[in-house]
Amino acid sequence: MMHRALLVSEILVQILINLSQPPGSEVFGWPQSSTHKSLASLALTCTTFHELAMDFLWSNMHGLRPLLGCVARLHSVIYDPKSKSVPSSIPGPSTLAH
Repeated sequence: MMHRALLVSEILVQILINLSQPPGSEVFGWPQSSTHKSLASLALTCTTFHELAMDFLWSNMHGLRPLLGCVARLHSVIYDPKSKSVPSSIPGPSTLAH
């Protein structure tokens, strides 16, 4: 049984904020991928955590690849390295900003 405090949305949001921005992550050089993995694991833990954890995951995407990968017709083009249709590069935030 889950602790009642985790049913309070403000507490859960604070936990997710702390998880998505670990203290000292810049100092220790923690990779962003570990944060995404932790949020994804939390989203898969239970339905109570799912929606908020997914919101945090999608709010901080780097590049278009994850979004385009959600389109079924583009999935093989995005993720199959042997596909002849693979673009040489998928624009990321730095290329879109120019």
